[in-house]
Amino acid sequence: MADTSKDLGFSWVSNIRTGVKTTEQEYLYYQETAKDYEKAMEQIQFTAPKRCFDSLANCEKATGAEIPRDSTILDIGAGTGLTGLASREAGFTGQLDALEPSDEMFARALEKNIYNHRYTDFIMPDKVTSVPENKYDLVVSSAVFSNRSVTEKCLPEFVRVTKKGGLISSTVAKSYWDEVPFEQTINTLCKDGIAKLERIDTFDDFCSGEKHSINFILKKM
Repeated sequence: MADTSKDLGFSWVSNIRTGVKTTEQEYLYYQETAKDYEKAMEQIQFTAPKRCFDSLANCEKATGAEIPRDSTILDIGAGTGLTGLASREAGFTGQLDALEPSDEMFARALEKNIYNHRYTDFIMPDKVTSVPENKYDLVVSSAVFSNRSVTEKCLPEFVRVTKKGGLISSTVAKSYWDEVPFEQTINTLCKDGIAKLERIDTFDDFCSGEKHSINFILKKM
């Protein structure tokens, strides 16, 4: 059952870290906790959705190249729509689509009236989703990568659905980034000429109990 105590946020994080090990368990956990999810994220001061777009702004400043605000966007692991909402707050106005398996989570996202289309696929290693190839100008995700289902081995699927010349911006807990060969996966994509690493930012306010996050930006070649 979802925890509704004053420590909801910490309980939510603790439960997913210690009790959720498989894709099926993760799906069921999000289904069960959807109604409390945003309150939990507020309690732990979860910043990943905003940092995803802060990093894009940093990239613009560093390169002098503005990302068109009418870009088509795919929000992978859209959940209740916090990252989609952050895209609108960052000034993006183009078509915004979601990839989110959980009906309960996405029911909350629909209340925000910002998404145009939803895909219900699970992102899994070596699995091609129903999202068309070379479809989106910008693919974003916030704390989607983990050791449960969406591992770093899923990154090629993010690249596949991105248009050539498009960008991928993803915020990852630094503890997970350090635990797995994330940089090696990125380096392989770059070495193979599939993508180019545009930027890596480190932020020190990921959430309560997990200080640091990494946001990487890839360009599809």
